[in-house]
Amino acid sequence: MKESQLIRVLLSLNLQEWKALSKYIQSPFFNQRQDVIHLFTVLYQHFKKQNNFDLEEKVVFKKVFHADFDNIKFNHCKSQLLQLIYDFLAFQEQENEPFRKEVMLSRSLRKHQLFDLFNKRWKRAQVKFEKSPFRNADYFQHLHLLQLEKGNYDRQIKHSVDIGLQGIADSFSIQLIARVLRHGCALLSQQFIKTKAVNFPILPLIIDLLNQGHYADVPVIQVYFISYKALNEETSTKNFASLRTSLQEKAHLFPIEEIRDLYLLAINYCIKKLNQGEQVFIREAFDLYRSALENNILFENGTLSPFTYNNILVLGLNLKEFKWTENFLYDYKKRLPEKDQENTFQYNLAIFYFRKPDYDKALDLLQQVKFKEVLYNLDARRMLLRIYYEQKEWDALHSLFDSFRTYLYRKRNIGYHKANYLNLVKIVKKMISNDLNNKLYKSKLRKEVELTRALAEREWLLEQLK
Repeated sequence: MKESQLIRVLLSLNLQEWKALSKYIQSPFFNQRQDVIHLFTVLYQHFKKQNNFDLEEKVVFKKVFHADFDNIKFNHCKSQLLQLIYDFLAFQEQENEPFRKEVMLSRSLRKHQLFDLFNKRWKRAQVKFEKSPFRNADYFQHLHLLQLEKGNYDRQIKHSVDIGLQGIADSFSIQLIARVLRHGCALLSQQFIKTKAVNFPILPLIIDLLNQGHYADVPVIQVYFISYKALNEETSTKNFASLRTSLQEKAHLFPIEEIRDLYLLAINYCIKKLNQGEQVFIREAFDLYRSALENNILFENGTLSPFTYNNILVLGLNLKEFKWTENFLYDYKKRLPEKDQENTFQYNLAIFYFRKPDYDKALDLLQQVKFKEVLYNLDARRMLLRIYYEQKEWDALHSLFDSFRTYLYRKRNIGYHKANYLNLVKIVKKMISNDLNNKLYKSKLRKEVELTRALAEREWLLEQLK
């Protein structure tokens, strides 16, 4: 059963969600099928004991139905349970949107013609909106819907012509423009990696409107407008400086998920500049990451992604912030995803010692790590190749050549990495197979390194061939 959609969804739940889901499924309001309750109970009890779903379908069916296996019946029961779980997940998300609930309640009271109750709840919702710390697109969207309900009420009861259309139009415009800009920033950020242009004709219209000075006093629009201009600019860094200031001054206006995205936009800008050779942005990216760490912005569901963990490490090493970086690796180890925590930590610690350099410690760690990610595996082999070469471990190096090439040819969909690493192996083989005291050969090999387009560790190779 462990490969089914049902099991994959169940495995994604945390302990609190399991308990809440159990109550949800057993509630007659949401579910009246006893076989679905029995199936969930069997799976839940097994998972609590074994922490896995290594179960045979026939065994589970017997426990639920006390009969011989019927594939159609069992699939239907599983399908019903999966749909209930989907409903539960959607219900949870709605519960996490208090403004949306206020809007829906106001709408329902109006439709039921409970107008005195509508007025009370609407005024209470308005106070709640005013007290909210956030002023992002979601806020203005729900404010727009709440204003719309008041307009519908005024039209229905008072037959009023003045139903607050200007306020309704303003809140709608703000949330629309903020969303367009946010999506425009995401597209620009994506184009740093993929150069394919995306057709988004409404965006230039919005940019023209803002360049004329409209919505200059709306923080959510201005933050995304500054972000867009920073990402879109080619030479000036003035807008990036404004974006950095906005992140410090306006962060409280956004939920944590959204301010995280804004920080990542700023970091992507720094990466773009780094790719253009502007090394000063190593410090800028590092400081943004450090600020986001200090303000607990980078964590999703309490965890730090291995990708972010590695990015911060590499930036710290490039700045030779060795003490801070070592402390970071140990301090945030427990915030990595639990499933592969030790492996991720050891891999990054190996990079730390490799770059310091302390090759003995790096080698010891690299030999312990079990790599699941292809790119991490390639990077580890790259480090091993340099270590063996610099420590003159020729037998180990020859063995690595063979295993490295085999791995590269076996792996598909690794794009330009295959050529980069195959050429690295080829050049290093030439370096140890020929006399580098021969100045003519050494010069010829150096020229080959300079002219080979796809080549990992070019700078290191040139350093060895000085």
